[in-house]
Amino acid sequence: GYYFARRLQQELGVPIGMISSSRGGTGVEEWMSATCFESLPASIRAQYVSSTEKWPGCWYNAMIHPLLPYTVSGVIWYQGENNWNRPSGYHTLLPAMIEQWREDFDNPEMPFYLVQLTSFSTKWMEMREMQEIIADETPHSGYVSTIDVGEEKNIHPRKKQPVGERLAELALSKHYGKSGFRESGPRFDRMEKEGDKLRLHFKYTGQGLKLTSGEQPAYFEVAGADKVYHPAEALLEDNTVLVWSDEVSTPTDVRYFWVGFGEPNLFSEDG
Repeated sequence: GYYFARRLQQELGVPIGMISSSRGGTGVEEWMSATCFESLPASIRAQYVSSTEKWPGCWYNAMIHPLLPYTVSGVIWYQGENNWNRPSGYHTLLPAMIEQWREDFDNPEMPFYLVQLTSFSTKWMEMREMQEIIADETPHSGYVSTIDVGEEKNIHPRKKQPVGERLAELALSKHYGKSGFRESGPRFDRMEKEGDKLRLHFKYTGQGLKLTSGEQPAYFEVAGADKVYHPAEALLEDNTVLVWSDEVSTPTDVRYFWVGFGEPNLFSEDG
């Protein structure tokens, strides 16, 4: 939060106030009101187990509801580790919470920017994908990728500055409308078939793509009609990535970084 606010202050030239409602080891169910939680389908509610320490709405009551007299410009959100084992439910839970917060703060277009879970020994791949889907589907929302700053054995990685800086870039571009800032790192755009290979095109590449180590982009996999994925050979070529595998004669699908922890090497020129 500090690095986010500092960057905004530097670029906007006005004081930036932040309210930190932060607590580790929480589920999203605890950050919405109990009334909001009870309005959700029974199948979603059944996935959550209350305890004597935590229950639906507990942190909303303690750390969000008392703030409601304030006017808030937006929210940055870093959570998901305690929901990773039920990602399908997150697709219902988080949008419901966002909608409730927007109603509570009387700001229906209040920006809500997510931090996608970083790399870690736990396999958070499906949750990362779900966070991306939610950010894309929710108006006035967005997300930043952090898979390059994670630590295999530390669930609280030490590299905080890139996270705050990327969130600030997102806000400066999408909310404040400042030119020269990008709302996203490189993202998949489209795919073309070239014989037994697939060529991937990207958007939000800035000045282009680069490798930070090795001879080829890492962590790509391809699959055919059977949907069985195999590690792919990859080639960075004119800001596209060509992928193939000798194990897949007719590739139809690609996935990327489907691992818990890793050290990716494909970046935009500005990192």
